[in-house]
Amino acid sequence: MMKNTLLSPTAVLCFALLVHVSGASGMSNSVPTEYVLPPWGNGAPELVITLQGKWEQKTNKGPDFNLHWLSSPLLGGSLGVYVGRHPQKIETATATTRTNLVVGSKQVVFFVTLSKDGQHAEAIVDDFFKGFTGLGVSSLRLHVTINGNRREFIDSVRLALKTLKLRQVANKVPENTGTNAPSYQP
Repeated sequence: MMKNTLLSPTAVLCFALLVHVSGASGMSNSVPTEYVLPPWGNGAPELVITLQGKWEQKTNKGPDFNLHWLSSPLLGGSLGVYVGRHPQKIETATATTRTNLVVGSKQVVFFVTLSKDGQHAEAIVDDFFKGFTGLGVSSLRLHVTINGNRREFIDSVRLALKTLKLRQVANKVPENTGTNAPSYQP
């Protein structure tokens, strides 16, 4: 027969810490999911990124750009990816630091600002579409932003950015080119 006993506050705290460290925080144990960001157009490939956990995805199409937002309310943050030729200039505050990160296979400098609301990091990535044909595709630029208030979230997104890749859409006629020819030239 089991006896009803109350756990000490220390035991409860230790158990809670063990659960958090073991991955019940919603991130470490989650299954990696591939998110596809729709192509910019004119024969441009899709962008694909692998993220941990469940994310909400939204794309805003402008006249000459796409703005992709991936957010995780549970994890407290968002990732933005602008695709176009004229990314917004990065405003560097006096408290901004620089850090090198990898986006896809490109080493880039991220400008990081800390505030009471968390961390904001952003970078411009040039030549990500180099080698792709189509009207203006090779000159496309990325503007990547990370916003979050938890270190675990920020670190996870930084690692996930390495998985960002281009994937050509098979059998799709590139817009404004009128041809079925493959858009990638090695």
